[in-house]
Amino acid sequence: METFAVHIASQLALQWDEQQPGEVISSGVDDVFFIAKRSLLRALSTAHGTIIRNLVHVLQNLFSFAVFPFLQRRVLQRPRATTAAGGSVAGWERDPMANPFHHTTVALTKHNVHAITPTTDGTLPEAFAEMVVRNQPIIVALNNFDTSVRYVEKLIADASHHLNPAKNPIWATYPEIELKEITDQVLELQGVKLKFSQVWMGLLEQFALLSARPSMRIILQESYRDIKYVLTDEEYMDVKNDNLFVQRFIIKFNAYMDALKVAMTEANFGHYLTHALDYLITDWEKAVSLSKFNL
Repeated sequence: METFAVHIASQLALQWDEQQPGEVISSGVDDVFFIAKRSLLRALSTAHGTIIRNLVHVLQNLFSFAVFPFLQRRVLQRPRATTAAGGSVAGWERDPMANPFHHTTVALTKHNVHAITPTTDGTLPEAFAEMVVRNQPIIVALNNFDTSVRYVEKLIADASHHLNPAKNPIWATYPEIELKEITDQVLELQGVKLKFSQVWMGLLEQFALLSARPSMRIILQESYRDIKYVLTDEEYMDVKNDNLFVQRFIIKFNAYMDALKVAMTEANFGHYLTHALDYLITDWEKAVSLSKFNL
């Protein structure tokens, strides 16, 4: 009966998944893991090995064959191809059913629907907020992946704590061999955590490739727009004092990252920032090495 209730309740939680205002994750994942935790703790309280093992097996299947595909589908959906003004934004996908994460190479152009939109005056008005809005379903799904990994880890920790004879007298007289079997069964959830983590990191890296890399290039281009490279001595001193390129870049880079920081979990933002800086350094080094002004 318990396993049937877990199955039905989890299905409904995923079916009614929604994002509440101010939240960076959606309700489905939160509800499923709440159901899983309550059910596992009830099973552990029975101190009945068969009941516990059966429920853990049900949870493994639930996470692997219901939650995981649900999260993966959400990440792989096409971004919202509209701007704040209501106009359409061309993506690099030719086929509406194409999956951007199935590609290993991406045409990183100004038309990339995942990146910020270039402007004609170098100000990038509303470009950062628009980029987040277009990619919000993907960002929320990646946040859900991060949260799921932490929830599975917490579930294992809580169950292991409950199964500790020193912490819970109910297991003090339990046969040692059977207790080990139950503990090993619970620890098998580590495999679910590993699966979620590997896919989460891969999808996050792909999203950074599609969004951060072209956006860093656009920010660089917009930052040195209209800056002269052949200057008089007086102009050189003015440029050196103003350091216009650095000022522009810092403002735009911080604005880009600030827009993402409020939309991402702390872990996702940290990984995304690392990828963005890697792409920025690589492209900057390449630009310097190819520059005709490079000595």
